[in-house]
Amino acid sequence: MRSSKIRDVVRNQFPEAYNTISSLRWSVRNHSACKKKYGSFQNDIVEKLYPSGIIDGEYETIIDVGAAEGYYAVGLACKCPKSQVIAFDTDPIARSRQKELAKLNSVSNIDIQTYCTPISIAKRKKGKTVLVVDIEGFELGLLPEAARPILADISILVETHRPDENPELSTATELKKRFEETHDISEFHSQKRSPTDWTNHPAIEGKLTDEELNKALSEDRAYVQSWLWMCPKDSKQS
Repeated sequence: MRSSKIRDVVRNQFPEAYNTISSLRWSVRNHSACKKKYGSFQNDIVEKLYPSGIIDGEYETIIDVGAAEGYYAVGLACKCPKSQVIAFDTDPIARSRQKELAKLNSVSNIDIQTYCTPISIAKRKKGKTVLVVDIEGFELGLLPEAARPILADISILVETHRPDENPELSTATELKKRFEETHDISEFHSQKRSPTDWTNHPAIEGKLTDEELNKALSEDRAYVQSWLWMCPKDSKQS
């Protein structure tokens, strides 16, 4: 199976990122570029963004920690032009790509920062605020129990991982314990991808076999991914 064929088909058929956040002009080439251009990348979490009100512009401030090259941060800045998006990432290459993507899409309502702490969040939250977290196993460090008063009025969408130093620990269970007093918490999981979900897309139909499409859609996860949506108890948002 030629990966170059998959890349070429997706790149040629999708000059913009076909995702349900916002159609982005997409310049980044990495291991997930096909999924992001095609619109299947973390489709489970994207589906959650709609009922949460994040995509509808209900939040004055959107803080994205672990923003990588800006798929969500720039996408949400495009979709919610009245919101202020703050994107954190410690990787200078990622931040450079965020700036490139923001410029390519004429986005100005985004502030790109480096290291994030609970104090960083407290300083930048303004009005109704949502925190999006994907930091590959460090979420327990960013969201300690001591930070609960700071985060009590913030909605939080967090991707949970198994910490390298304690792979048996359930990060989702621990976060639920920490925030159950201040937040209503729901958990949802990644679903298995099927090529039949995507083969009927007019731009891709007949151009890739099921095997090739499976490879294009795979996120290579070692286990079922879990996300938590944590909404302040005094909020009507669910």
